[in-house]
Parts: sequence; structure tokens; C-alpha cells
Amino acid sequence: MAHDPDIPNDRHPLVDDESDIPRTSTLVRENRFSRLVEISGLISGSLNPKVVWRRGTEAAMEVAGSEAANLFLVDPKTGDLVIEVSLGPTTESSHQVRVRPGEGVVGLALKNRETIVINNVARDPRRDMVASTRTGELPRSLMCTPLVSRGKAIGAIEVVNKARGHFTHNDQITFEALAGQVAVSISNAHLFDELQAAFLGTMAALVESIEKRDPYTGGHSKRVTEGSLAIADKLGLAEADRERLRLSAILHDVGKLGVDDAVLRKRGRLNDEEFAQMKEHPRYGKEILEHIPGMHDILPGVLHHHERYDGRGYPEGLKGSQIPLMARIIGVADTYDAMTSDRPYRKGLPHDTAVQELKRVSGKQFDPVCVQAFMEAVESGDFVGARGKEQVEQRSVNLRAPESSGETDIPVEDAEVKPVSALMADMGQVVREVRAEIENEKNESAETAKG
Repeated sequence: MAHDPDIPNDRHPLVDDESDIPRTSTLVRENRFSRLVEISGLISGSLNPKVVWRRGTEAAMEVAGSEAANLFLVDPKTGDLVIEVSLGPTTESSHQVRVRPGEGVVGLALKNRETIVINNVARDPRRDMVASTRTGELPRSLMCTPLVSRGKAIGAIEVVNKARGHFTHNDQITFEALAGQVAVSISNAHLFDELQAAFLGTMAALVESIEKRDPYTGGHSKRVTEGSLAIADKLGLAEADRERLRLSAILHDVGKLGVDDAVLRKRGRLNDEEFAQMKEHPRYGKEILEHIPGMHDILPGVLHHHERYDGRGYPEGLKGSQIPLMARIIGVADTYDAMTSDRPYRKGLPHDTAVQELKRVSGKQFDPVCVQAFMEAVESGDFVGARGKEQVEQRSVNLRAPESSGETDIPVEDAEVKPVSALMADMGQVVREVRAEIENEKNESAETAKG
């Protein structure tokens, strides 16, 4: 690793300020190492990439004792380094948003896979290299190291302006150890993202298989998801709850896989016997999904989206707040789309008529808070509805549902529908592969820490 020639290399590792602490201070070394382990655990405790990025950058500032820090990740399309997190005074840490490999200190650290330490930028011969990628005031000092996971350089992290003294050799050692943990955590978070994308793709294929059986509901799940998320935004749901709602709304009708084709595709109104079978689809949906790992949190929305606020719904007759919030939200969006969509036996209601109907049954069939949130979404233009279909399609929720107006010229018998068992097998394989990748990353990280 490259090292600033002004910094002596014979000082004991893991001591914060060697000029003030004896070389034999085992307690200080142990405390610093314990803190590094604690920080690493905090970073790896999340699989949300943005959370990992920020925690990693904050940790870098702490272990290096710097005033600012920047985290860069490689753009897989261009190979450029793109700044994702910038912390600290902008006048001192301002940096170009995009840096080419080999350009400036950050690009050179990545290209050569080495740590670069500069303690006096103004007097250092590399001053121009520092200035080449900066838009603000030059820093006093900086330290930059690449982020490498499984032999692949994925980015770089830079700390700027040592708050007290200069960056020491022990700062460099601790900084590099932290960077290794950050790189592993970022890779794991990205692997998890890929797993989620693959999973949602499989779930979307399941929904598509349902909607191909019933050509008159094409795009229904997509529109219900759009409406549900609009309500969630007005209610201020946390991001984690919003994502659970998204998946639950996408899959709210998956139980229709268990409903007879003759009932599902009937062109007229259902009789009592047929409607009784249709009312079982929430239970069927729960039974299908409860065997899939990680689905527990979305089951309430699938099972209870046909409950009524007054307790007269199905399948369990829950009332008021007994109904899970995600089910109350989906129920509003689901009913709106059902009212405004065409059926073989009737034309869909106009948007304004459907909205007035939701208001009329608010507090009886639906949670009035959810209805009010829906109205606010409509009034603000955040939700357009089935009658503004073209605008809705532009604000897609990334569900690969069939783009359909509700009718199709393709006979349902001829539609290519992948068997559910095959879809589940595909998803299981993806889960196993990504979990294996994450486990390998953890094992390698543990070995590195021991070394």
C-alpha cells in the first residue's frame, strides 16, 4: 500500500494517536479494535444499499477522525466512479460527482488498488492531482482506499481533513480494515437487491398467469399496486412497510389460481354458489404464499383485503382496526379499480362516480382514514386511476404485468402460462444461489478479520 513518506511506519497498530499514547498501551489497542468490530456489525446489519452506504461513510469518518468523507461506487455501465454519499462541510469536501478510473486521487486509488495518504495537500507534489477532480476549496489532508469484494473493485472511500493532527499509519490500517467490511456489506446488499428483483419478477409472472386466465382483469394487480402505494404515501408509511404493501398488493389476487376457470372466466354475473367459491380466493392466496420463505409479513394483505370496516366482509369478518392496515389500504384501491374497469356484463364507472361511491361507503365498507388518503392522492394528482390509464402507465410500479386495456384478441387457451410449480422452482433456485453468495462473502470477511 502507498504511504505518505512523512509518516513513520514503526508505530504500533491500532493506537489512535501514537504521540500521546505509549506503544505498549494494549488497552487502547483493544478498545479501538472492539469499536471497529462494533461498527462493522452495525454496517452489515442492514441489507438496504443506501443505509449501508451512509453507515459505511459515517464509520469511515469516525475511525479516521476526519471532518468529511465521500463514498464512490463503480457505475457498471461506464466504469466511472460515481459519488453516492458525501458527508461533512461541502466547501472542503466538494468533489466531482463522476470520476474516471485513474483520474484524481480516488480514480488512482481504485485503478492501482492501493491506499493513498496525503497529509499536506498544499505542499504535496500530488496537489494538482487532488485539484483535478474537485470543485471547491482544496482539503488540508485526505486518505483514500479502494473498496474490493471477492477480488472485484466496486468503489472507493475517501476521508478528508484530519480533525486533529495528521493521518497516521495506524489510521491507515484501521481505515483499510473498515473498508474491507464496507465492501463486503455493499456487495451483500446488492446481492439482496438482485434477489428481490428476481423474486418480484417471479411473483409478477404468477400474477400474469392469473390475469391471462381472466382476460377482463388485465393489469388489475398493477393498478391496485399503484393506488395502494399512493395511499401509503399520503399516510406516511415507512419505507419497509411500503415495500411490504407493494408486494402484498401485487399478489393480493394470487389465490385465484385455485378458482375454477369456469367461474373465473364467466362472462355474466356469478350465482351464489360461484360467488362462494370466488370468496375463497383470499384463503387460497394465503395457503399458496405461506410456504414461501419471507412471505409471512405480506400474508395479512392477501388474506384480508375483502374484509369490511363494519365487520361484514370475508373471509373472517374482521372489523375496524382488527383488519390489518395493508389490507384496509388494498381494499380501497382494489374496489376503485373494480368499479372503474369494464366487465363483459357492464361498463366501468366514470372516475368521479367511483370516487363518490367510495366516499359514500367510507366508515362502513372502508377505513375512512384510508379513503381520505386516497382522495388526497387523487386531488394532488399522485393517483390518476383507470380512466387516466395512459398517465398511470407512465408511473409504473415496475410490475411486469400485461399491458392491456382489459380485453385481448388472444384466446386464453392459447396463452403461454408457465406452471406455478415451475415458477416456484425458479424462485427457489435464485434464493439458494444468492444466499450462497452472501454466505461466501461473510466467510471471506471473517477470514480477513482473523488475519
